[in-house]
Amino acid sequence: MQISGVRNGLRNLGSRHGSTIVFLATVMAMAVNFGGSVLNTRMLSKASFGDWKFIQSYLFFISYIVNFGVYQSGQRLIAKTEDPKRIQLFKGYLIYATLIGWLVMLLLTVVAGFFKGILSSHIFYLLLIHFPLFVMHPLMFYFESVYQAEKKMIRLALYRVLPPVMYVLSLLMTYRLSTGNVAMNILLYYGTYLLAFIMLFKGDRIRFGRKSEELRLLLAENKSFGLHIYYGSLAGVGTAYLLPLLVGFLGINNSGVGQYSLALTFITPLALLPAVTGASHYRSFAHVDRIPGSLVKRTVLLSFFICATVVLLIDYIVDWVFGPAFKDVATLVQIGALAGVLHGFGDFINKFLHAKGKGVQIRNVAILAGIVQLGSSLALIYLLAEWGAIIARGMGSLTYFVSLLYIYRKSLGYGQIKFFGKKNSG
Repeated sequence: MQISGVRNGLRNLGSRHGSTIVFLATVMAMAVNFGGSVLNTRMLSKASFGDWKFIQSYLFFISYIVNFGVYQSGQRLIAKTEDPKRIQLFKGYLIYATLIGWLVMLLLTVVAGFFKGILSSHIFYLLLIHFPLFVMHPLMFYFESVYQAEKKMIRLALYRVLPPVMYVLSLLMTYRLSTGNVAMNILLYYGTYLLAFIMLFKGDRIRFGRKSEELRLLLAENKSFGLHIYYGSLAGVGTAYLLPLLVGFLGINNSGVGQYSLALTFITPLALLPAVTGASHYRSFAHVDRIPGSLVKRTVLLSFFICATVVLLIDYIVDWVFGPAFKDVATLVQIGALAGVLHGFGDFINKFLHAKGKGVQIRNVAILAGIVQLGSSLALIYLLAEWGAIIARGMGSLTYFVSLLYIYRKSLGYGQIKFFGKKNSG
C-alpha cells in the first residue's frame, strides 16, 4: 500500500508540475555536465580534449543516421493510445529498433575506418574497443520519445539528471587514473550512462512481440509520418553534429573542436526552457487547437532574461573557470547566444506541429535549415575555423525558427500564437 501510495503521489506530482520538474532536472544536468567539461579540461590536454569532443560528435552524428524516424512514430502512437498493453508492445518494437540501429552504427564505423580522412587510426581504435557501450546513443531516442509520450515527467527528469551525475562522480573518484587518458574517459562516460539506463528500465513494462497489429501500425505511421521527421532531423540536427567534425577535418588538430564544443555548453542551455516546455506539453498539444498565449508569454520573458545574463557575464565565467587558454570561448558564446534561444523556440513550435502530425512540414523546415547550416559552414569553417562553425550554426537556427513560426501561423489558421494576450493575425 505504501509503495502504491508513493507511486500515485509521484504520478500526481508529475502531472501537476511536470514542466517545472523536467526543466529543473535538465538545468541541473546541464550544470553537472558543465562541471564534467571543466574536469575534462583539467585532465586532458587541449588537443586530447578536442579528440574526446570529436568522438562524441561523431557518435551523435551517426546515431541520427540510424534513427530512421521510428522513435518519433512510436512517440505519436503511444501518446494517442490509452491501452497499457498496446503501449508496452510499441515500446518493445522501439527496443528492437534500438538494437538494429546500434548494429548499423557499428557497420558505419567499420566502413569509415578504411578512410583515413574521416577517422584517424587512434580514434578508430578507440571507437572499436568501446563500441558495446555505444548502444546508449539509440537508447537516448527511446527514453526521450517514450517518456514524453507517456507523460512520465518524473522518469524523464531522472533520465536527464542521473547519468551525468554518475559520470561526474566517477571522474572525481578516478581523477588520477583518468588524467591525460581519453580511453578512460570514454569508458567512464559511456559506462556510467549505460548503467543509469539499465536502472531506468527497472519497472518499465515492455512486451516483445513478433508480427502484430501494433507493428503494422508502427510501420504505417513511420511511412506516413516518422520518415519525414527522420529526413528533417538528419538534415537539421544531424548537420549540427557534423559541424565540429568539419572543424576537426579542416584544422591542424582537434583543439578547435574543443573550443567550439565548450561554447555549445553555454549556448545549448539557452534553448532549454522553450524546448522543455514544448516537450512537457506534448501530450496536451495533441488535444488542443493552438498553443496557449500565457504559456508563450512566460517562456519568452524568462528565456530572453537568461540569454542577456549569459551574454553579460560570459567573459568573467570563462576566464574564472577555464583560464586564458580558452578565452575565445566567451566570444563564441556571445556570437551564438541569441540563435540558441531562437532554436529553442523552434523546438517549442516543433512539438506542437509534431503532436498534430505535421511531419512533412517539419521535415521540409529541418531540411531547409540543414542546407543553410551545412552550405554556409563549408565556406565559413574553411575561412574562420570554429568561428565559422558558430556563425553557420546560428544561421541554421534562425532559419529553423522563422520557418516553423511561418508554418504555424499560415498552415494552421486556427492556431496562431498569442503573444502577451493578443492574437496575431495570419
